[in-house]
Amino acid sequence: MWGEGSIETLDRMLLSAVRAARLAYLNEPDLQVAARGYGYSADLIDPGGRGDAQAVVLRRAGLVVIAYRGSSSRSDFRADVRSLWRRRYRHLPVGRMGAGFADQHDELEAAILRYAWRAADSGDEIVLVGHSLGGALVLPGVLTLRAAGIRVRHGITMGAPRVLNTRSAAWWIESVDTPLWRVVHVRHGAVDIVTRAPPSSFGARHMGLPVMIAGYETIFGRPQWREYKRSHPVPWWKSLQPVSRLVGAIQAHLAASLEETLAERLAVSVS
Repeated sequence: MWGEGSIETLDRMLLSAVRAARLAYLNEPDLQVAARGYGYSADLIDPGGRGDAQAVVLRRAGLVVIAYRGSSSRSDFRADVRSLWRRRYRHLPVGRMGAGFADQHDELEAAILRYAWRAADSGDEIVLVGHSLGGALVLPGVLTLRAAGIRVRHGITMGAPRVLNTRSAAWWIESVDTPLWRVVHVRHGAVDIVTRAPPSSFGARHMGLPVMIAGYETIFGRPQWREYKRSHPVPWWKSLQPVSRLVGAIQAHLAASLEETLAERLAVSVS
């Protein structure tokens, strides 16, 4: 599906996305300084609600990027835990999504809609991105803007947990045409630990085209991943080092680690 030139284009898109997602972890005035370094003007969305949800809106000519912040406070981690349970979401006609994820996006929704309407009225394209918990919020973000009749060019999640259940995932596949990329970082054979939660045995489901970044290789979907594992077997002695593999899976989750991998692939220095 992707030729060599197209993979480079994809890497550049994902590198821009992970840098935008990392900006969402910043507060003023650091946000403004860092955003200008990437050619953006930035607004911080911090409703100050109980869930401590936060996002940034990044703007440059013809483009608005809404980046959701990942887990960085006790309230965020409580939202992650609450998402082991599912609840109805008003923009989902069937099925459920993680309760904590839905609650977090509810705090941001009014402000997100204001910025999105302004972008749509100006003819700007809108992209939604997020890392970790922020990636989980991309899904209710797409649903919210879709319900408002606002077009999203695409969404990109990085290191995101499972958000939907089986019924809502089936509905999404049938009904939502917004392109969605689900990026999973593989570091030294260890898969990003957060992408495995909540367990699929709980009925939790991922959405989006899976793109696995493993060193200099790009893997799309389960069949390619199975082939990759067959051609890159884990040495037997590594299977006896569970702590080492756990550390690798945690390192694979870090946004900085994903940025470093993508930058190396593009021979771009990370400052």
